[in-house]
Amino acid sequence: MALNNLYSKHILPHIMKKINYKVWLVRSPEVSKIEYWNVYNLLKSIPGIITYLTNEKEDFNVEEEENEIRNISEEKIKHNWFFEQCDKFRYDSDIAETDMVLYLTDLPNENNLFLKCDEENRLNAYIQTSDYHKYFPGNDTRYPIAYHIAVTVLMMQWFENTEEATKTINMNRSKGGILDFCSYKKDVILKLRTADLSAEEIDSLIEKKVDPNLILTVLEILEKLRSFMLLKNRWGLAPKPLVMTIDLRTNKFYFEELGNIEVALNPVQMALYLTFLTHTDGIIYDKKKSHLEHRNLMYKYYNNMKSDPLDILDSGFKDRMALIEKTWKTNDFSIQLAKIKKEFIKTLGSELAKLYYITIDENSKTRNIVVDRQYIEILDWKGEVQDTKSYLQKYIEKTSL
Repeated sequence: MALNNLYSKHILPHIMKKINYKVWLVRSPEVSKIEYWNVYNLLKSIPGIITYLTNEKEDFNVEEEENEIRNISEEKIKHNWFFEQCDKFRYDSDIAETDMVLYLTDLPNENNLFLKCDEENRLNAYIQTSDYHKYFPGNDTRYPIAYHIAVTVLMMQWFENTEEATKTINMNRSKGGILDFCSYKKDVILKLRTADLSAEEIDSLIEKKVDPNLILTVLEILEKLRSFMLLKNRWGLAPKPLVMTIDLRTNKFYFEELGNIEVALNPVQMALYLTFLTHTDGIIYDKKKSHLEHRNLMYKYYNNMKSDPLDILDSGFKDRMALIEKTWKTNDFSIQLAKIKKEFIKTLGSELAKLYYITIDENSKTRNIVVDRQYIEILDWKGEVQDTKSYLQKYIEKTSL
């Protein structure tokens, strides 16, 4: 159903006072920080009346995150435990009573639910963030997580208690409504591909006089997520480049067209990637050579990412340069290229990622980044868009240390 038709025919007569919806997304310790921030940034990129908030700090180390081992017990956790975490967050962070708190967790719950709201406080809920690879093969699991966050926000304003919700939730075989229970878990993909309201759900929203602005915002989120999924599936047939933004203020690589989804590279990998990006004709890697010119260029990029840039006379320069030199050693060089490739595939899927990670021409042995540099947008430290080729060329001209 078109959003305008839903608004004008069914909900417009019941307009309520506009509410500023504040939603705190709380990361459980076992949830990947990288995945958390990608979900958060994805939701923040879609305009509407929902304000997503966090107490998380973005100053985590990507390399440490990659190597961190999370031991997740198979024991089913009772629902009340998750709601206690919501209340603890409210108390510790002095959260307003009218704000919503969503606890994101990889821990299994006692009924294997995707989400559940608190009976005692309907503005508390938890969202399951793990195991989607079992039900959502070949797709980005950030989409179903973001989907369930948006739907939970709507449910918090829709129903007073579980008894009310049960009357509307479709407990039978899924048909694509946002309140399909999905007892057969793989049906979750049907909800995401449909991203629509059933007739019963529309009737219930009208009866409960739910804020139409919230309904439209949530439907816009679901439609965006659906479109992202469809685009990624089509890329497998005919990959079309997207613009990758490189923000030198925050040292982030991300795709705005995918909801600001970030490619999670650590500073060494970023500097190595920028070195290859600068060499539009590629680099022929020879393990017997020192690659002094390339090492110096990589150091320039790496050094500028640090809060304390060092030159050749500064204490600590040798240690920092040693880290760069190590990257050009045979084993470490191959490992870093493999990690860069893995992160692009994780973000874009295997087909589109081929345009962005560092590939090798088997005939010439040249390693290069295939994507045309017109699809690379660079923001300088002021946040101003630069001419990519000119900006990168300046680094080549200043490679002497």
